[in-house]
Amino acid sequence: MWFRGGSPGHPKVEGIKTLGTRKWEDVLLWWAEGHGLAPRGKIRGPLGPWGSPAGLAGVGPVRSALCKALKLSQDRRMPTRALLPLDGGSATVAALSNGKPTVVNLWATWCPPCRREMPVLAEAQRTRPQVAFIFANQGEQADAIRRYLERDGLDLANVVLDPDGSLGRETRSRGLPTTLFYDAQGFLVEAHMGPLSKASLAAKLAGAMKGR
Repeated sequence: MWFRGGSPGHPKVEGIKTLGTRKWEDVLLWWAEGHGLAPRGKIRGPLGPWGSPAGLAGVGPVRSALCKALKLSQDRRMPTRALLPLDGGSATVAALSNGKPTVVNLWATWCPPCRREMPVLAEAQRTRPQVAFIFANQGEQADAIRRYLERDGLDLANVVLDPDGSLGRETRSRGLPTTLFYDAQGFLVEAHMGPLSKASLAAKLAGAMKGR
């Protein structure tokens, strides 16, 4: 990616190019200025004031922070692993989201807070067709899930099985229920652990609809 013109933090992007190491240092430092990771106005020449190999030692903390930011950006994308829909087959979160803002709820039938919030989520799925809701059960058998849904009179679409809890590990869930809110571009906007009320769900959906 090549930045040309614009201002620090808000460059214009003109095409994609393969850059050498020295140019990438300049690009990363330019980005760092705009995000408060490096002092503004310090970039002069191909490497700014760090125009020598020895001077590059000064950008170590900046490079480290940028690498962490890039890793975080990757972690914030929709999970890609295959899940098992309750009615059979295989699907990913992205396929089920169909390009919409998406809510992924990690839950289990044995979890009281999960059961408490489920009617709220069911109503939202019914009344908000512009948002995709995915209910990823953690580690239970299909028969147990069907019995629970029938007993509680819940008519949910996009109920999927995560038999070994791998989705929870990938998204770093620390407990149930965990609800993940993704924007239409597939980036995580917010994560919530614990039961959602109608009001708190509405507030978080507003953020997902707005995006990053």
